[in-house]
Amino acid sequence: MLKKSRSVSIGLETINQYFVGPVNVRIVREDSKVKYVVSEPELGDNAYKAYQAIRDYLSRKEEISIDDIWEAGELLGLTDIVDKYFPVIDYYLRRDRGYGKLDVLFKDNLIEEIKIRPGPIYVIHRSIYDVDWIETNIVMESIEETRKYLFLLARKAGKFLSPAFPILEFRLPEGHRVLAIYGDVSDEPEATIRKFPKEPLNILHVVRHGTLSPLLAAFLWLVVEAQGFLLIVGPQGSGKTTLMACLLDLAPPDKYVVTVEETPEIRLTRKLWTPLWIREPLTLSLEAAKTRIGFRKLLKTTLRTRAQYIAVSEARGKEIRYLFEASALGSGSLATFHAGSINDFEKRIKLLRIPPEIFNLLWGVAIMRKIKGVGYRLVELYEYNGIEFELLAKWDQDLDRHVFVKDPVKSIMLRKACDILDYDVEKELVKRTEIITRLVSKSIFSLDNLFREIGWL
Repeated sequence: MLKKSRSVSIGLETINQYFVGPVNVRIVREDSKVKYVVSEPELGDNAYKAYQAIRDYLSRKEEISIDDIWEAGELLGLTDIVDKYFPVIDYYLRRDRGYGKLDVLFKDNLIEEIKIRPGPIYVIHRSIYDVDWIETNIVMESIEETRKYLFLLARKAGKFLSPAFPILEFRLPEGHRVLAIYGDVSDEPEATIRKFPKEPLNILHVVRHGTLSPLLAAFLWLVVEAQGFLLIVGPQGSGKTTLMACLLDLAPPDKYVVTVEETPEIRLTRKLWTPLWIREPLTLSLEAAKTRIGFRKLLKTTLRTRAQYIAVSEARGKEIRYLFEASALGSGSLATFHAGSINDFEKRIKLLRIPPEIFNLLWGVAIMRKIKGVGYRLVELYEYNGIEFELLAKWDQDLDRHVFVKDPVKSIMLRKACDILDYDVEKELVKRTEIITRLVSKSIFSLDNLFREIGWL
C-alpha cells in the first residue's frame, strides 16, 4: 500500500495554503518552527488494487495518456472502479512516472531547493524568508530508500552514481541542478536540488521583488550596455547568479553572449547566447582524464568567439584573470564570486596578484545577500577608483529601499559609460528608471515591452 504523508497537528497556525494539482499544501508554524505539510489524495483499497493492476499493465509504455488508462481499465475488467476513482488513479500513475513521493516538490513552483537524506525531506520556500530549510512531512525511511531515489534522479539525467563516482553533479530534464552524494564519502547518501522557475526571471521581476530599485536597475543596465566589467559577490544562495543572468539579458539584442559554468544553471531569454560548461571524464583512467574540459580551456575558447559579453558563474580564482583579459580586449565581462563582503572579496582577490594596470579594468562590485524575513537584496554597490573601492549605493535595512550615497551621474562607472555610449547617459538614466518603474507598477514583466520602450525592438 502507498504510504500516506505523515500528518500534522490541526492546532498549528497555517501561514500559507494552496494546491499543487490535486495535492493540498499547508505551511504551518509552531513557535519558531515552520513545516511544509503535504496532503495527497486518499487511495482506498479498491482504488489501490486498480492502480496497481493498471500500473503493471502500462509499465512498458514510456508515456501514458488518459485513453491508455481507460483502455487498461476496460481490458482488466476495472471500468467501474476507474470511472469512480479516475482522478486519484491518474494522479498516482503520473506521480510514479515523475519523481515519486517527491513529485509535488518538483511541481511546486514556490520550492527553491530540496534536501534529500534519510529522514524528513527539507525544502527552501520562495515565500518564507525568516527560515532557511523547512522540514516536510515527506520522509525517506532508510539509507537504502534514499540511495535508490538518488539512482532514479541520476538515471533521469543519463548519469550513473556509484562508489567509484560518489559525488555527482548533473542537470535534470527540467533544468534543475542536482548535487548527489552516494555515501562513501559521508555517513549517509544525500542530494541537494536547486530548482529553477519555468520562466527565467528578468530585471523587472527582481525590481518587483525589491532585490534592487528601478534607479539601480537602470544604472546597472547602462553599465552592461557599455560593456563594463562587473563582479557580483555574495555568499552561497544569495541570488548572485540570478542577478547576473538578469543583467546579461539586458545586453542589446544584437550582441553575442557566452557564459561559462561548472554546472548548467544560467538561463537567458536572448537568441545570441552560447552556454558552455565543464566536462568531467566518464571513467577514472588516465586516458579518460585527458577528455576533461575545465574552466581555463573554456575561457580561452570564449576569447576566440568574438563574443561581446563573457560571463563566468562562480569564478573561484585564476578564471578571473581571463575575464580581465576579455575586458582588455573590449568584451563586457561579468562574473559571480563567492565572498561574504567587500573586505572578504579584497582579501581573496589580492591572493591572485593581478597587476594593477589590469585590475583597473574592473568597473565595480555588487554585493548580494539573502536577508531573513525580507528576501534577496543587492546590499552594496562599489566602484573602483584605481586605488580602492568606493561605496556608491546601499540598501537601507530600516526602510527596505536602495539609496545612492553619491550622485550616480557623477560616478566613475557612469562617466565611463558616457565615454562609450553615443547618447546623453544622464537623460537615459532618468528615462530608463521611469520606464522600469511604470512597467513594474503595471505588473508588466516582458523584456520585449521594456526594449520597445527604448527603441531596441
